[in-house]
Amino acid sequence: MMAHWSAGVIALFTVLLPFFIEPIRKNRVLLFAFCIAVVVHQLVLILLTYYFTFGVVVSDALFFHQMGSELANTGDFYFGIGAAFYHNFLGVVYRAVGSSRLLGAEMSHLAFTLSLLVLLKIMDMTEVKKYKPATLLIYGLMPSLLLLGASSFREPWQILFFMTSVYWGFKYRKDAKLMSFVFMTLASIAMALFHKALIIFSVMSVSLFYLWPTTSSQPYHYGWQRKITVVLAITGISLAGFWWIAESLGGHFGGEVVNAIMQGRVLDYIDHYHDILRGQAGRASYDVLLNTSSWSALLKSWIIVYFEYLFSPFPWQLENFSDFIGLCEALFRVVLIPLSIYVGVTGFRKKKFEASLLCLCYFAMTLLWSVGTANYGQAMRHHVLTNWIILVLGLPVLLQAAGRYMQSMGWDSAKRRQAL
Repeated sequence: MMAHWSAGVIALFTVLLPFFIEPIRKNRVLLFAFCIAVVVHQLVLILLTYYFTFGVVVSDALFFHQMGSELANTGDFYFGIGAAFYHNFLGVVYRAVGSSRLLGAEMSHLAFTLSLLVLLKIMDMTEVKKYKPATLLIYGLMPSLLLLGASSFREPWQILFFMTSVYWGFKYRKDAKLMSFVFMTLASIAMALFHKALIIFSVMSVSLFYLWPTTSSQPYHYGWQRKITVVLAITGISLAGFWWIAESLGGHFGGEVVNAIMQGRVLDYIDHYHDILRGQAGRASYDVLLNTSSWSALLKSWIIVYFEYLFSPFPWQLENFSDFIGLCEALFRVVLIPLSIYVGVTGFRKKKFEASLLCLCYFAMTLLWSVGTANYGQAMRHHVLTNWIILVLGLPVLLQAAGRYMQSMGWDSAKRRQAL
């Protein structure tokens, strides 16, 4: 009973939250978009929890819930990275207020709702305020995020902490305050706790925000030699720390990635991981997997795998509704990725630093995910972490182009009123 009451409190909080935030409350269009995204997610959450199943989405969410419930009952908590951390995270909450599938789903929904707020803050920094309602609505109603954000999945938490690290990274480059750097680092660590591959990206993102060049008005200027020294120190200390934890905690940590890097066995680790993926090959598998026989073969095969990661499933692979959802989101990327590259190169008015760094973050994370992805089902789950970036970068350009086209065709409202 306590678990259901807690779930109800979270649901009520997410619905009422935008009404207590003045910038959202004063903008009726933005308030409407925020509420639609939250309410639709809440409806999908109830349907998936009590009435419908949707393939592996519900089965995977049920597995996370069962693992959390088991830990809550036994109290045998342990420290782990990735799925193990999420199991324990759910277990701690379930032990405090009781186990409930609804509660697990509402916690993911809470992370999604908070990520909307962070997304709005990032858009403020990139000067795309005019397109905030459209971006928020499209992002919130993307099918893959609707499914993962309305069930007991760790992806909403990964998104939340990824966005938070980006926000504090921008703050740090703007004000050069130590606390901004600390919050960026803490958010990156929190992101990495939910997936072991994000350990690598967290080190990369902190380094990027520290090294990436900005304007001459920046309040601090360190020489490149000092910057590179600091980044190397951060990277070395981070990897050494993760390695020590991996060695201390063994299998519970899931630190095979860090161990492979520290011991110079990256290709061996990739090859071993892809042997596992080959054993799980199915209808949605890529035509090509990474070839780790040499670094040159790895690079050539990576290009093909990366293309499939970004743009599959293809029309000839459609067999069910999940494939159709994947195809729609792949077409979405076909349009927005080139526009995002354009904005990343040219910048948002005077915000070239923010645009270029967001674009670089997108390609860094997608390249990383493509290494450990062997089918477009996995890819759809990974894309939810990065889709918001190409929306922030590319959607304003697309909407501007659509507006100019409508005006050229005489469809704008002013001309219609004059005609009447």
